[in-house]
Amino acid sequence: AVDAASTGDEVIVLPGTYTSSDTQVVDLLGKVITLRSSEGAEVTIIDGQSLRRGVRCDSGESSSTAIEGFTITNGQAGDGAGIYVRDGSPSISDCIFTSNLATDNGGGVFIRDGSSSLTNCMVLNNSSSSDGGGIFIRTGIPQLTNCTIRDNETSGEGGGIICRDEGDALILGCFIESNDAGQVGG
Repeated sequence: AVDAASTGDEVIVLPGTYTSSDTQVVDLLGKVITLRSSEGAEVTIIDGQSLRRGVRCDSGESSSTAIEGFTITNGQAGDGAGIYVRDGSPSISDCIFTSNLATDNGGGVFIRDGSSSLTNCMVLNNSSSSDGGGIFIRTGIPQLTNCTIRDNETSGEGGGIICRDEGDALILGCFIESNDAGQVGG
């Protein structure tokens, strides 16, 4: 559905579990579209099957690109097993990132060179082998509003969230609890 979408389109996804045989289940391809579930995250699941990343945004997606109302689970990748954002700033809302595993950084969410917004999202039970079990921010200034970041873990630093290099985050009204790091910053 994303492949055929044009600028300004709204792609409505019906309840179900969605997977793929590609290296990610969903690639936004730099399109300025809204990808929205019709019934919410509890019943609309993007499943990486512990074989691939859930969502990829690395083609200049703007803040007008929106992802709304999905559970993104069982992703596995080097960086950003749940969602990988590079050179883009998609708006992500009402999503649940859970049980994703990064062999490097950002089990649930990885952001580099972008200023994404995460609103009313839950980042739960994700892990990474390096840093940022829940969220890893390399560069950019994403905004997290009313999010829950809980029960994530990493072997390195920043069990819940870590900002590296020139990365920073504006965190408003978020609940960050019970994350674990092998080194520092649980």
